Amino acid sequence: SALGRARRILLFGLRATALVLLLLILMRPQRLQSGPGTDQKSVFTVAVDTSASMNTRDVGEASRWEAAREALARGENGFLWKLARAHQLEQRTFAEQVQSFASIAELPTTNVPGRKTDLAGLLRHVAGSDQATRPAGLCIISDGRDNAGGDLAEATGLLRARQIPVWTVCLGEQADVRDLYVRARVSQNFLFADQPAELLVTLNQSGYDGFHVNVHLYREDTYVETRQAVLRQGLVQLAFPVREPGKGLFRYKVRVDPLPEEGDVRNNERVLFARVVDRKVRVLLAEARPHWDSKFLLRALQEDPNLEVTSIFYLAPNKVFSVREQTSSETLQEERVEQPLYLPRTREALYGYDCVLLGKDMDRLLSPEEADMLRDYVAERGGGLVFFRGRAYTGEHPLSELEPVVWEDDLLRDVRWELTAEGQASPVFALDAGQPPDLVVRSLPAMTSITRVRGEKSLAVVLATGRTPEGVTDRQLAALAYQRFGKGKVLTVGAAGLWRWSFLPDGLDEWQGVYRRLWAQLIRWLVSDSDFLPGQDITFHTERYAYQPGERVRLTIRTRQVVADDYHPVLTVQPPVGPALRIEPSRTEGSPDFSATFVPEEEGEYRVTLDNN
Repeated sequence: SALGRARRILLFGLRATALVLLLLILMRPQRLQSGPGTDQKSVFTVAVDTSASMNTRDVGEASRWEAAREALARGENGFLWKLARAHQLEQRTFAEQVQSFASIAELPTTNVPGRKTDLAGLLRHVAGSDQATRPAGLCIISDGRDNAGGDLAEATGLLRARQIPVWTVCLGEQADVRDLYVRARVSQNFLFADQPAELLVTLNQSGYDGFHVNVHLYREDTYVETRQAVLRQGLVQLAFPVREPGKGLFRYKVRVDPLPEEGDVRNNERVLFARVVDRKVRVLLAEARPHWDSKFLLRALQEDPNLEVTSIFYLAPNKVFSVREQTSSETLQEERVEQPLYLPRTREALYGYDCVLLGKDMDRLLSPEEADMLRDYVAERGGGLVFFRGRAYTGEHPLSELEPVVWEDDLLRDVRWELTAEGQASPVFALDAGQPPDLVVRSLPAMTSITRVRGEKSLAVVLATGRTPEGVTDRQLAALAYQRFGKGKVLTVGAAGLWRWSFLPDGLDEWQGVYRRLWAQLIRWLVSDSDFLPGQDITFHTERYAYQPGERVRLTIRTRQVVADDYHPVLTVQPPVGPALRIEPSRTEGSPDFSATFVPEEEGEYRVTLDNN
């Protein structure tokens, strides 16, 4: 019996052990193991506003800036210290530009000098930070008074794309500050010689309802005209017509007379530049499976007087139909030449185009080496690339690296476009249709199909999604999306049937020009961000237009298809007072670019001229 009892105890123990082991297996125990790169801390950014409005004294007896500075000083041994333990802490100030600081001791003690608050610039700076780092978040300390006129919708879209959370600390009271500030921009990203455009002015005010103001326009410091406006709640807009006879960079200034008891008269004036070109935008359209979309797109491009279009249609392996438009330098008349053309096989030939549009089955025509050349065209040349019929390849292909989205295989039929917040603010949809762009787009015919996307790339911005027949907006239907890629942009139209917008039914006659306008705006928007505008082989720029005295200014000259050894640029810097300074830029090693630096000592406007251009 003792032996039987021992056997029963042993069997019970074995059964209990087996039961425990079975439960452990069902619970799927796991051990976390650090993967590569997880030792690197994520980045948390703290940004404090240093614009002049922060000098307002309405935080007890202190100014907004003094309150912010005191909070940061306390935080060095408090919340900032805790953040620095958990994350890689980056501290920034922002006004006209974003600057870094290591300690509160580096910041002004009483007043801050910034002339404007550029919230959009700050958000773009954080969103465009090193892609290898993991962003943990952004904390903004500000009074929230944004008067730079930046595109906040696009900037917040970039943050959303990188999944960067934002916290805000607002300072100050809801005070009745009497102030007027001016925003101004040119209606197009760049202008064509001898073609009309508009300089658009926006007035925003507080405390001056019903006041009449004079808005003065100057071109190259020469008075042009004055227009009157009546201030009211919200924005007041007016437009000045502009027209330049020849190419160049032209300086305009808009100024409004100071108003009684105005809080800050420095923001009553805006300086802006109009870039004018005298050569048409060179566009390449290639399609390996011709469709209604490619036919109507080609017609819209050819009807645009500012485009020079080369179209190549591969109808069969040994049958190519192509048309090249050429502008005669003697008569400035357009000529169409039908001749056998093929896709550019050299960088020199490809880089001659300002924008490239690709249709379906391009993997049949582009080798991996030529796809790499197209990648360099966007990243290095700053060219614009459009996939105008969705995925231009089947299976795996190097072109997929360029696209802003990752595709699924399934399609949805009869889907209308729905603009995102970024799309409503984008110049692509400045359709001049007499109605808000989102209303126009929702009213236009549905697409024949839209392809679903699995996801968006980290810096992708979706301008339009799909709205199903049931009225549901689906983020996975990225009808129009783009991303910056190096110096250029890549845009994807994830829909078939956009040609329906050029062939509208009765009742939509008022929007017959929307299709052509959309493509005209889209091409100009892509080209305007390139280092080289149409016809340019040399460009000259600074990193920004506003600098502080004593801050080093870097000047960059980029060349394209120029023999660098034979090119000897010279810069002339004219300060606000005193003699001009002559600078000979140095060539960047291993590059066709040149650069130079100088340090402005006094406040004022500096004019830098590139000679031997």
